[in-house]
Amino acid sequence: MKKLISAAIASLCLIASAFSAPKAPVLKPIDIDVVCEKGEYNDFVVDPRIEIIAIACRLAEMQGFTNVYGSGDELIGQTVTLYEKYKTHKAVNTIKSLMKKEISNDAMISLAYHIKPDFSGTIIDFSPFPETLHFEWKKIPVKTIYTLITQLHDLAVESNFQRLYTMNRSTYLLDIGYMKERLEKIQFSQWAEDFFKDEEIQHPVITMSRLCCSFSYYDFAKGSDGKRLSYLTTYSGVDLYSVEMCYMDFYTQLYASRNWETVKDNFLKYDRDYAMKMASDKKEAEKNYKTPSDYEFAILLSAISYALFLKDNGDEAEISYEEYVGAIEKSLAEPNFMKIFPLLEEYSADREKYPTFQDFAPRLNEFINALTVSE
Repeated sequence: MKKLISAAIASLCLIASAFSAPKAPVLKPIDIDVVCEKGEYNDFVVDPRIEIIAIACRLAEMQGFTNVYGSGDELIGQTVTLYEKYKTHKAVNTIKSLMKKEISNDAMISLAYHIKPDFSGTIIDFSPFPETLHFEWKKIPVKTIYTLITQLHDLAVESNFQRLYTMNRSTYLLDIGYMKERLEKIQFSQWAEDFFKDEEIQHPVITMSRLCCSFSYYDFAKGSDGKRLSYLTTYSGVDLYSVEMCYMDFYTQLYASRNWETVKDNFLKYDRDYAMKMASDKKEAEKNYKTPSDYEFAILLSAISYALFLKDNGDEAEISYEEYVGAIEKSLAEPNFMKIFPLLEEYSADREKYPTFQDFAPRLNEFINALTVSE
């Protein structure tokens, strides 16, 4: 009888272990002297994690890493030549299979920041799902994600990635210096920090990459130590305006995610009513209409907030305040939405009453919930 009980307990243990959370990979650290310059409001870096993921995604022909912007770039040409023989690497094949499950370039960038800087594992266990990891990874088994991270580590080791990174150090320093000088000249980071005053965004890291050609992404990564880091990843040759807008999205997305449930119903009604009003064929418009998310809402708010920056500091910017406001009035078209601009001016003028953008949220929410489409 005792043997039967022992056997039953052993079987239960085996079943429990089969369904337990996969263990995060523990890998041999890769020693890379990272190219980084610190600034008063930002750090500027060429992040090896982004570079190796960009290489693997480029080999897998993932959109966003194969764009033509850098087609004549010497560094890209050099990388393509060196990594040609790794087109069938396990990491590349895994990424191809993930593309079929609609894992996007945004998700891959997010994953990079949840890997330890020395590639030795993850900054946090993926069970439960990390709050800052891109939502697309929720549909992928954790074991598959861990396998990919291990394969990316192996790709870096097998291809002697450290050598490629070291060879291009002078190029990386030029890219970083150029972006750092431009951002600091117009004091954009300082303005954004003072304007929004959000404690969740502390000293964002701006990551430059010639291999990541889809302009700019913003990400957060929260590790097991509870520290939340902010990242803006941008193509090295991108115009300054795109970087500034993505930087602004850091803040407006936080507002949107915190307040979306409060304003969602009326904003969605407003957006749909306007789409139907402008449509020449309402049946076709109804068929093709796509409901916006809090992300699209944040982008609209970001566009209008940027106009305030230009009004205050537009002398050194790449576009004038008048040109920009004219452009967004045409693109947004619906005049009532543009009334957010004087509302933001009200916030900017009374920072004693509204120390932070979140303090102003109830006032902004009230406005959004009263929006109607003009007759």
